[in-house]
Amino acid sequence: MHSHRCALFRQHQPMNQSPQLSELSALERVHLLPADAPLTSSEAAIFLRISLSTLERMRRDGSGPVYLQSGRLGSKGTNQKCRYFRADLLDYLRSTRVTHSMAAAVRKGQVAGGMPGVRGFSSWDSLRVKQPFFVIENDVIQRDVESAHMEEILMGLGRRRIAWMDPAEAVTGEWGSLESFEEFASKVGASLHEIMGEMTDVRGRMLAAVMNREIERQRVF
Repeated sequence: MHSHRCALFRQHQPMNQSPQLSELSALERVHLLPADAPLTSSEAAIFLRISLSTLERMRRDGSGPVYLQSGRLGSKGTNQKCRYFRADLLDYLRSTRVTHSMAAAVRKGQVAGGMPGVRGFSSWDSLRVKQPFFVIENDVIQRDVESAHMEEILMGLGRRRIAWMDPAEAVTGEWGSLESFEEFASKVGASLHEIMGEMTDVRGRMLAAVMNREIERQRVF
C-alpha cells in the first residue's frame, strides 16, 4: 500500500514539485487521493478544507459526504470509526458546487473560517478555528498539517496521528522540531502583526473623529 501511494502520486506530480497542502483547493486535494484509500474523519476534513467539528456536524445532520460505517454506506451518524473514500468526497464537492478556487473552500454554514492559506491566517476568527497537527507520543507536535507537502500527506494516510487545536494552543505546546515550530509561529505572528496594524488604524480614525468633534465644539462657542 505504501509504494502504491507513492507511485500514484508520481503520476500526478513529480516528487521535486510536490505542492504544499495549503496551496491546494479542496478539489485539487481530493483528486490526488488514491481511489481505494479509506480516510479517517480527520483526514477527510483536511482534504475537504474544513474543520473536524464541521464534518462531524454534517455527518450528524446528513448534509455531508457519504461514508462507510460497519460495512454499510450512509450519510448520517456519529461513529468516529467511519471511513471516507475519494469518489464520495468528489461527489460531495461537485454536488455543493465547490470550485478549484481557494475562496470556494470557505462556504457559508459549512466551513467556519476554513484552513490557513500559504501566508498564514486570514483573520482573527481563523486564529480561533482548530487546525490539524501531526503529533507523536505525549502529544508532542511534529508540524501543522497544512504546511506539509502532498507526498508526505499521501504516504502517511491511515498511519499518522492527527490532533486538532487552535493556533494559540499549538504555539504554547511542546514541539519536536524547532524548524517546524518557527515556521508555524511565524505565520501566527504575521497574522497578529497585521491584526495589530488594523487595530492601530481604527484607533487613529477614532482619535481623528474625537479631535474633529472638539474643533467643531470650539467653533460653536
